[in-house]
Amino acid sequence: MGIPVSVYGVIQGQHVGPQRSIVAVADKGLDYWNRINPDRPQVILSYSWDEGRDLRTADGLASNIGAADAMINCANWLLDNFDRRDGYSVWRYAYPSFYGTRPGWRCAHAQGQAIQLMLRTHDATGDNRYLDCGLSALQAFYRTVEQDGLTEKLGPKRWWYHKFADVDCERPRVLNGMLFALLGLYDAHLRTGSAEARELFEYGVAAASDTLHLYDLGEWSAYNVFGAPSSRHYHEIHCRQLALIVGVAQDRTMNEVLDRWRRGDTAGATGGLWEVRQDR
Repeated sequence: MGIPVSVYGVIQGQHVGPQRSIVAVADKGLDYWNRINPDRPQVILSYSWDEGRDLRTADGLASNIGAADAMINCANWLLDNFDRRDGYSVWRYAYPSFYGTRPGWRCAHAQGQAIQLMLRTHDATGDNRYLDCGLSALQAFYRTVEQDGLTEKLGPKRWWYHKFADVDCERPRVLNGMLFALLGLYDAHLRTGSAEARELFEYGVAAASDTLHLYDLGEWSAYNVFGAPSSRHYHEIHCRQLALIVGVAQDRTMNEVLDRWRRGDTAGATGGLWEVRQDR
């Protein structure tokens, strides 16, 4: 109980229907963690879980289960659906999605948030299975999309982590997915001291900084590298994500873009309507 079900209907001519979305399960698990820990810094979420249940996902939280147990249930589902390979581990989507992705595609956004949930669940329970899972998941970031991983190497130390990782897909380089991956990697470094997580974070920051101009629409952000303008929801998320990353990386380019994007977010929105093509 407490594990969300994502109702997709038809995607690109294919009936997908109700599914367990890895990013939705991880995101909801982190939402439970936020509720349990209201006095601690809150994890940035992809979904607006408090804005009703008719957007795309069903909460599924029964009245007789608390947020702590629901968080563990989400973590356990991820633990049970983790694909362990020789030298790396990854979560896979069992159904097709947008941009030409096929069953078996991976998601750096989901991977980063799932790592965050695994480490928090380990802290809450002391169960090393969650810690081992989170650390093993880091290795998928060292593998390119062609190697069944998550990464496109733009240079020796400039790596882009794909929200839609599939060798034959359109590779839209979705910005919020990349930034969610970076936040997950830095979180892993803070919580475990992992030098690998820090290295992956730094390589990703370098790639994001070098390509951020492709998402800069003046006082607004693009959702993907094709230039599609972000919804207000995702623009606000981009600003929050960049603020956290700039606070750590002290990247001048990111900071300049963030200042400009903040001027466009005059309403200070915290959610808003979901655009169909952006609601994963």
